[in-house]
Amino acid sequence: MIVSFVIVSAVIFGFYRLLNLVLSKSSRKLKIKYHLKEILMISELMIWFSLLVWIAKDYYEVQNYFALASILSVFLLLIILLFPLLKNLISGIIFKWQNKITEGVFIEADEIVGFVKKAGHLNMEIEDNHGDIYNVLYTKINQKTISKPSNNHNLIKTTLTFSFSTFVSKNEVLSKLKRELMNTPWTAVSQPPIIESSQITEGTLTIEVAVFLIDLVYVEDVKSAVDNYFKMNSGL
Repeated sequence: MIVSFVIVSAVIFGFYRLLNLVLSKSSRKLKIKYHLKEILMISELMIWFSLLVWIAKDYYEVQNYFALASILSVFLLLIILLFPLLKNLISGIIFKWQNKITEGVFIEADEIVGFVKKAGHLNMEIEDNHGDIYNVLYTKINQKTISKPSNNHNLIKTTLTFSFSTFVSKNEVLSKLKRELMNTPWTAVSQPPIIESSQITEGTLTIEVAVFLIDLVYVEDVKSAVDNYFKMNSGL
């Protein structure tokens, strides 16, 4: 009996790890992938619960009450210990299915303001306009109003070119550039900047980045503000 349970458990564990691996490698749209991940997680939890019921049933039928009592005790203990985790798990599932929390989206919930960098099962990583990243439990925003900027179809996309003659790290420059573009009051927070190209020629790093504005009259304001930041703070 025990051998059968171990084999079944191993098959379940391996099957779901394989499905998650295939899903992580797939090229499906982000929103669809999110929902599939949640469906897999819920179905796996139900399968494990069904396996536990099956084990308890078998022990009951053979009148092994000590083993049955042990299983129920462990199950109740796990429920008590894991209750906070279950609350975060359920809250996260609800937020994702309502499309309130998705990666790359700018959200605001009282003091929690920033881009969702990663939406895990129990918490999410928020990146603020200063580039700082912090973890937020889903239960922390459970009773708060979450606001997201609407997708303004009147936004105008324009491409800006920046050149840096000296720099320590290309990735560091790209990160700071996107952050400072978002910090200007003229760029749309609902549409993060997009790096279109970056290349190093004769020691000069040239970056083309697309930004979204309400009006093209602010192009020079955005360019000047970002250039001044790098001159004053980075020496680039």
